[in-house]
Amino acid sequence: MKLLLISLISIFFSLSPLNNNGDYKKEIQKWQDSMNLEFKNPEESPLTKEGIDIFESLDFYKIDEKYNVKAKLVRTPFNPVFGMKTTTSRLPKYKKYGVATFYIDGKEFKLNVYQNQSLLAQKI
Repeated sequence: MKLLLISLISIFFSLSPLNNNGDYKKEIQKWQDSMNLEFKNPEESPLTKEGIDIFESLDFYKIDEKYNVKAKLVRTPFNPVFGMKTTTSRLPKYKKYGVATFYIDGKEFKLNVYQNQSLLAQKI
């Protein structure tokens, strides 16, 4: 679940309209640092105690501003809820929320965006 959340947050950063005066790299670095702190914190970490004891850092790709893209999100509101396969037997409930379309090096990419139904039900 944590790794899926990491992926979704990464997608958020790739869709966020950060300006190009250095904020992009700073914001990504800040997020990476917070993820490392979360993994080191026994109250938040998905790691076992033994894993936390040897944990140093998550592996991240080098921050590349080429991937700071603007995407067009087209909602897909009528998709059914489904159980998303995971690496375990757990099947968390998700719904396809939309499709983000963006360009990198002149090539078009489409990325499905999913909404976690249990997170949606949580009150903030």
